Amino acid sequence: MNIIESLKDEGLINEYEALLERFEISTEHFIKTKYSYRSEFPFDTTGYESTYFFRKFRKRYDLVNEIVKVLSASLHHQPIWWWYGCDIKSLGVYTTAMNSRCLLDAYEDNPDNHLLLRIGYAGTLAYWSQVYPSGEACTGPNWSPDGSPGSYFNPAWSNEFGIGLYPNLFALKAYLVEDPDFGLIGYGCKVYETDVSYGIIPAAGICFRAFFAPLKIGIEVLKSKIEKIETNKQGKEISIDLSKVISSVETVILKVKGLKPGRYNISTSEGFNELVDCNSGILEAEIPVSEEKINIRITLAEE
Repeated sequence: MNIIESLKDEGLINEYEALLERFEISTEHFIKTKYSYRSEFPFDTTGYESTYFFRKFRKRYDLVNEIVKVLSASLHHQPIWWWYGCDIKSLGVYTTAMNSRCLLDAYEDNPDNHLLLRIGYAGTLAYWSQVYPSGEACTGPNWSPDGSPGSYFNPAWSNEFGIGLYPNLFALKAYLVEDPDFGLIGYGCKVYETDVSYGIIPAAGICFRAFFAPLKIGIEVLKSKIEKIETNKQGKEISIDLSKVISSVETVILKVKGLKPGRYNISTSEGFNELVDCNSGILEAEIPVSEEKINIRITLAEE
């Protein structure tokens, strides 16, 4: 789905349409097949991610909810960091990251279901139990509570680890949440609140995506890092402090989902100003930048 969207964004329409045609065929299979999870053996967890996203692509939310239930039953709930959110098949196996990504996606559609976030986000951490401080990674059990190596393989090998690394890095995001037990908390970030606003300061390495759960607003930036985001509690005014990833960057791509439909004014600390229509609640803009650090403001002009 990400490749298809990227082809369209880059203007590669022939490639986009060709891949979309094949994608539709695959999607049809995952909707009509009663048990679409099996791989080379009857019980496997490798098919959950594809089934989830194919069915969501077709807006078959009844079938999506079925996958969410299956995922919730197949990820560990023990509150130990290398097990919590880990795939029951194997410690730190690559499907841990793939399936955690599905739960996090489902959470953004259902932000009142805090269990999806707790288990899904824990899985993004459990996956790293298979990486040594040296950077060596292993696709199978490679760690034990007493600190001794426990790999099936000697020496440890990465094998399928990279398959899980992409969804893991893609899923990492800063979440501001009104937790029913602990109040305002952050996942992957520091958070703060005033009488009129919410704020997020992302942790290092989790600085490209953020989600304000009380407002159901998601923000993503490309080619720059988020230093801080603040929004008023109506979601009508958003301030984003960014810094360039590399100095040669000339534009920043900004994507915001969950806004109230209307016209928004996008302005920067460097004098850029543009009025854009956002009738679908999704705002996308490419914004020129010159300085290393910049502030972008998004303000609802008219509903």
